[in-house]
Amino acid sequence: MAKDLNDLNPKELGQLFPIELSPKKYPWKKLFEKEMKELQKILGKDIATRIVHFGSTAIPNIETKATVDILLEIPKSKTTRQTVIHKMTANGYNHMYNHPTHMMFVKGYTPTGVEEISYHIHMGSSDEDQLWDRIYFRDYLIENPHIAAKYSNLKKMLAIKHKYDREAYTEAKNSFVKKYTEIAKESTGTS
Repeated sequence: MAKDLNDLNPKELGQLFPIELSPKKYPWKKLFEKEMKELQKILGKDIATRIVHFGSTAIPNIETKATVDILLEIPKSKTTRQTVIHKMTANGYNHMYNHPTHMMFVKGYTPTGVEEISYHIHMGSSDEDQLWDRIYFRDYLIENPHIAAKYSNLKKMLAIKHKYDREAYTEAKNSFVKKYTEIAKESTGTS
């Protein structure tokens, strides 16, 4: 019998869901927009107050996993969090973790592997800078294709090196992401 995804340890997750950059170019914006409508329908506009596409699929011409990353703003309330968990899991999303400041849900992952397209939905209130700073990084790479190309090359190298270790893959990108997020914030006067 297959384990529930939440019962898998990092090594098991890495084996079941290896880091693979997609050679296929999907209509990422349309996939995001379709998923955004689904999330609005599930949560309603009072809970889903802002929904933003971020991550590599939001940046033109870079290597990416077949995963659409979404930031979703929710009101800051314990009751709201409980409602969100109930509504999302009832609609086929897997609640991956409940951090004190934000939540993450995934769609497209099964106990036997990942579907063709997956979704990572990161949720938190508007005052969670750690979440919303990701928009600065996205926008900076869109505005600076030469930096986006460097990021793409880094991702290709790391996908080979850390194919079965998602945490190591993410951790190895952190210094690049932090550096250019800070540069982006400084250039907009928000740092």
